Amino acid sequence: MKWILAYWIALSVVVLAQEKAKELTVTETFDVKGVIAEPVRKLAKPAMLPQAGEPQLLIFSSSLEAQEHVRQGFAMIHASWDFEAYRHFTTAVQVDPQCLMAYVGIVLSLTSPQHEFHEQRAKAYNRMLTLAEFKADGEFYYPESERMYAVAIAELVANGLGNSLRVLKQLANNYPNDLQAQLLVTYLSRGGYNALGNPRVTQRQAIARFKDLVKQNPEDPMALNFLIMAQAEAPYGAVDFKNELLPLALKLTQMSEGKVATWKSLLGFIAWRSGDAELAEKSFREAIALFQQWQEANKLGIADNPGLVRAQLFLATVLHAQGKTKVAAELVASILKVKIVSGREYSAGALTLKWCGQLMPFKMHLEQGKLLSAKDSLPKPATTNRRDMDPYSAILLAYKLYANAINAVEKSDVITARKYHTKLALILSDMQKMQAQVSQSYEFPYFLPVLSALVVLHKELTAHISEEDGLAYNWYQASIEAQSSESRLLPPEILFPIEYRMGLYQKKVGKKNQAKESFQKALKRRPLYLKAQIELDSLNQ
Repeated sequence: MKWILAYWIALSVVVLAQEKAKELTVTETFDVKGVIAEPVRKLAKPAMLPQAGEPQLLIFSSSLEAQEHVRQGFAMIHASWDFEAYRHFTTAVQVDPQCLMAYVGIVLSLTSPQHEFHEQRAKAYNRMLTLAEFKADGEFYYPESERMYAVAIAELVANGLGNSLRVLKQLANNYPNDLQAQLLVTYLSRGGYNALGNPRVTQRQAIARFKDLVKQNPEDPMALNFLIMAQAEAPYGAVDFKNELLPLALKLTQMSEGKVATWKSLLGFIAWRSGDAELAEKSFREAIALFQQWQEANKLGIADNPGLVRAQLFLATVLHAQGKTKVAAELVASILKVKIVSGREYSAGALTLKWCGQLMPFKMHLEQGKLLSAKDSLPKPATTNRRDMDPYSAILLAYKLYANAINAVEKSDVITARKYHTKLALILSDMQKMQAQVSQSYEFPYFLPVLSALVVLHKELTAHISEEDGLAYNWYQASIEAQSSESRLLPPEILFPIEYRMGLYQKKVGKKNQAKESFQKALKRRPLYLKAQIELDSLNQ
């Protein structure tokens, strides 16, 4: 009965929209093709994926087809599949160029300031505001709820989260039955975790609210997805991944019949953090298969399929941590054979391949202690001149300096190690200064995590060099504290927990009990890191 009621309500909206469409006269001419990027314009209409669920939104449009594509677009956004969401929204505006919520969706799916399709976002943004402000006979033409969504997204793009959140809170207050609004407000209001890894008050409140919404909407995958996402990137120890989040992630994939690729990847991520190697590997492989099927069915390239690259690299991470390095290396090699179509170098897929894929061999060799192989695996930088250095070249030089320094330490050549250490500090300083400039580029979301990882490695390098000075413990501790929490969207930049390196040092200096504690902490951070388990077992014998 629920779907019948929803259908008749949607149909009544169509009739009302058809009647009011006669009143709509926007003086400016608008070419809807301007909001559709060329790579998307040539594609067929996207298929519906009902297993992803749909927010029960009343979309003001004279077309039932446009309404369905808008709802599906929002479902894809909540499932972290922005490209597919964008396709649905652009399909909706082609069917109904006057559909306000379709433009809201386009802007939301292209929110990142550095997005490849920023020109299309700008045109959609202007069109969205034009429609939201339009009046007929002195009254606003579009429903208040849609206008509030438009204002909230406009504020998010123009003025940041704070102003946007105020509008969304008012929207949620005015329309308590709008589940999407309730979820967005709760998600954006969450406070995260403090420096000690404990949830802040607003984070606890958000989780409690999500649980209430899930209880009220037990068959809605969107609500369950938000509950999982709000905790998926929590610091280790803050959430019981195995007993709390993993059952939820399993339920989400069951509700979606295992057909949503991004949710399969999410399950793999949660299983990885839970220490379930078999489930993590299985889930990532299934996600890869789904992404590949989707890519082939839609005749797309890797430029528009970053989810595939991420799933493959996460799978390689799982395999490598378990000692299946040969299989992981073969997988990474196959990823790097993929070519990017000319003109799509700043697509999400191309940037993920460049910043995550091309650096993966280095990270794998580094974790194994194969320093020469690590250096040889690095791509050739565009320049080695510090004055002219671009962000990617700076990253490559920094990694090379780190590898050289560690190599010198292992050869007991502390003087040479200190020279490389100093050079690395200078490059890191340059990169810190680059941040403001890079923040305006396509590469910023990828540059920042690598920079953070290099800061951790620099501190860890300082610990290596300081072992003879008795200061190693403090520097290892500093590098441990500098580690970031895991990202569900980007594979880890460092393939070993620093706690493991601390444990090796403590074992070396005869502090057996402290070493045990460090290896245990390493396993809490990375439950699948086999080397830490082997060291712990050896100390327990």
